[in-house]
Amino acid sequence: MDFWNRVKSIVISQNTKLSWVAEKCDLNIRTFQGWITKEIMPNADQAFKIACALNTTVEYLITGHEKSLDNINPKIEELMQLTKQLPDYRIDDLIGFAEKWIEQNPGSKENLA
Repeated sequence: MDFWNRVKSIVISQNTKLSWVAEKCDLNIRTFQGWITKEIMPNADQAFKIACALNTTVEYLITGHEKSLDNINPKIEELMQLTKQLPDYRIDDLIGFAEKWIEQNPGSKENLA
């Protein structure tokens, strides 16, 4: 099942473990591993928890596509992919930097559209 292959791929790319995902989702690791082994599709709530733990969307885990990225500026998409590798506190730093930059550069919002 592609769902679990995507989960495993993200786990590897984020240098984490399936046990960490199970813990973040309040799931028993044996139950979680059983779903993977038997290719059991989790229910919607469980899939959402898994997606959130992996900082992705249920849509991506199910289809391999992120609809929201279809028409996005390639530079923004690149930035989004890079931020997936950062811890939350560093993402907060980036947001703060962007907010401060926009504040200090009036009129720049019109140029960004």
